[in-house]
Amino acid sequence: MKRIVETEWTTMWLENDILFFVWKEGISIDLSGAKKTVARRMLLQQGKPYRILCNINGVRHIEKEAWHFLSGEGAELVEELVLVAATPQSGCSPNIFRPDCVRRPSKCSPTWKRPAST
Repeated sequence: MKRIVETEWTTMWLENDILFFVWKEGISIDLSGAKKTVARRMLLQQGKPYRILCNINGVRHIEKEAWHFLSGEGAELVEELVLVAATPQSGCSPNIFRPDCVRRPSKCSPTWKRPAST
């Protein structure tokens, strides 16, 4: 049984050694929200690095300070990161997120969504 963690900003779960991460629809991310989200992710990961599949379709806005935090200190225990986007942010390069560990996806699915709660 997979454990689903839901916060004010995200839904995340571990499945097949991948951390699935979905930002909620219409969300604006400030530094405080980014830090709280990373803290919850770290609890879920229990000190183990994971590959992360992150759906950013719901993100409406992200503050500069939050972006810098998530792409720096907040990227701890991120083995690889794949962003799924079909929004204006989709033009952003994933190289901003730790280019030393990010690989570009071979396939993108803009319709990928979180599972129904069980």
